[in-house]
Amino acid sequence: ALHFGIIPPGSSGHRDLALKSEVPARILIKVIGSDYVYPNRNNFIIEPNKTTSVQFTAKVPPDTHIGNYSGKVRIIFKIV
Repeated sequence: ALHFGIIPPGSSGHRDLALKSEVPARILIKVIGSDYVYPNRNNFIIEPNKTTSVQFTAKVPPDTHIGNYSGKVRIIFKIV
């Protein structure tokens, strides 16, 4: 789970997620149900047994109403 906590409108927060695969794999990331969260990289190859980090940013527009927002991140590993 990625929890960003409280982010005031007009601000942003970041969370890092470490990814690792035992085989070479193409990584595809889909953010579902949130227009405010995006990864710093997508559609890339991860080498076997190497850990790579993906930073997710939650950027809240200034006109957003204060509330509890949620979504899902789907990470797909495709063997290459």
